[in-house]
Amino acid sequence: MQNRTPSSEFLDLFTKSQLRLYRYIVLLVADRVGAEDVLQNTNLVMLRKCDQFLPGSNFHSWSTRIAYLEALKYRSSRKRQSPGLSKATLEMLSAEAVEYESLLDRRNAALPECMEKLGVDDLSLVSDHYFRGLSWEKIAESLGRSSSSVRHSICRIRRELKRCIDAVVAREEDA
Repeated sequence: MQNRTPSSEFLDLFTKSQLRLYRYIVLLVADRVGAEDVLQNTNLVMLRKCDQFLPGSNFHSWSTRIAYLEALKYRSSRKRQSPGLSKATLEMLSAEAVEYESLLDRRNAALPECMEKLGVDDLSLVSDHYFRGLSWEKIAESLGRSSSSVRHSICRIRRELKRCIDAVVAREEDA
């Protein structure tokens, strides 16, 4: 009998994958409650097949393939209630979702490089607003500035970060 006790690496990847898998499944089943059911079934299959996952390989690809098959089962069981999308359309949506997630991964990976290019004051504003969750008003109060000024600065920084991230992703695609 095969060992089906998940490794700590597997459990770490499994845990971190949940939100991404849920978003992927929602796209395929177009029903949040149904997506929760499909996610639970996907999780059961992944845990049952944990010994089939090859450490070091792409966990996201492996898990989304299982989720895709579970979504097909779910949609097939619901077909009598509402016909829905064709299998070809679902395959196209699945491919688009995987590509979109890949783009998000590349953009997220570029963010630290772009953050390093910010000046100290800009980095402090971003940190206060996005990481510490402070409102524009609270930041403005602590800096002795107007909230409008802080809002405009944060918007400018976001535009700079977006341009930088776009450039990094484009550079990687050209390489």
